[in-house]
Amino acid sequence: MEEFRLDGLTVKEHLLILAEDGNRKFTEGLHPGVEHVLGIRLPALRELAARIAKADWERYLDTADGFYMEERMLQGMVLGCIRPDEDVEVYLHRVMRFVWIINSWSVCDTFKFGGGKAFIRRNEARLWEYLKEWMKASGEYVFFLDSDDTISANCIELLADAVRHDNSDICIANVARIDENGKPIKALLFDSDMLLSKDDVFEDIAKKGLFAYVISCGRLYRRNLFDGISFPEGRLNEDAFVYYRLFDRCNCISVRKDAVYFYLSRQGSIMSEYTPRRLDVLEAFAAQAKFFSDRGFDKTVEAVRRYAYDAAVNTLLVNRIGVTDERFKTALRFYKSICRLCPGDMGRSTVRLFFAAYPFNLFSKLLLRLKGVKR
Repeated sequence: MEEFRLDGLTVKEHLLILAEDGNRKFTEGLHPGVEHVLGIRLPALRELAARIAKADWERYLDTADGFYMEERMLQGMVLGCIRPDEDVEVYLHRVMRFVWIINSWSVCDTFKFGGGKAFIRRNEARLWEYLKEWMKASGEYVFFLDSDDTISANCIELLADAVRHDNSDICIANVARIDENGKPIKALLFDSDMLLSKDDVFEDIAKKGLFAYVISCGRLYRRNLFDGISFPEGRLNEDAFVYYRLFDRCNCISVRKDAVYFYLSRQGSIMSEYTPRRLDVLEAFAAQAKFFSDRGFDKTVEAVRRYAYDAAVNTLLVNRIGVTDERFKTALRFYKSICRLCPGDMGRSTVRLFFAAYPFNLFSKLLLRLKGVKR
């Protein structure tokens, strides 16, 4: 089939022209390990996608290349601009072809279903079944990659080699936290290769903190560890509900010092904005505290409580959880939970933070309601 052209130029030629006004170095910094990045600015890319959607978009999708990352992004944008085929299966086949070329969080983020909410409402049942198929795992191992993050080119190979060499159930490698400019935010947590027991992991949480072990992304798991265990639907911090249960099923855990997973911290992400679901993590912390307490890991229990206290600081002060009546009940629920989870000095400090987060005109209302709080 003859290659699609717009204004006499191929799509690749259009992209190379747009790249001249782009910022390749900045974009590469956001995508460590991703090759062939042009650095085209998103508004220019969206404008090109809209023009293609008004032309012979079927020819474009049938002949589109994916050498440059932006070529892949453009395909996702066009799929979101066009009116979906009358036969939903034809459109979903186009979507499936796009899914297989996703190689970065940017490519993933460009896609949305064409036709918007109306299309989703009309085909809700079929779309749910379609998405569930993508969520099924049939291999021996499972790996999770968040849409905002990236991995190194040798990530899966390194983790798989470690699992086979050590006959372990999980392999953990270093996760590098980076900002939107690709610069490291925190130091790496593991400085050597290790083979740990589950008790070693539970004790190490008290030393390195939860972040070293709680996140599910960037680890390779034996799939049978998840038999009877699943991430809770509709919850934030869903990793915190399951990670310790998975480690509890392990005979041994491999650790590799290589940084192979790059966790992007950016403004506007779901984890940096206020939502009542931020309180979900307190339920997870309470379950963790009981789990570690029942097994005699007292120092780890204290580490979990410190994380709960940090959550209080972040949610109450940074997110200003109590500044409106609409959020009042949510704030009160948070307060009760944190006081039960963090007794003693930690709990008393949380009381001060709780009041500091509220404007003065709600103070009397709070005093009345807090009389019923059990410490």
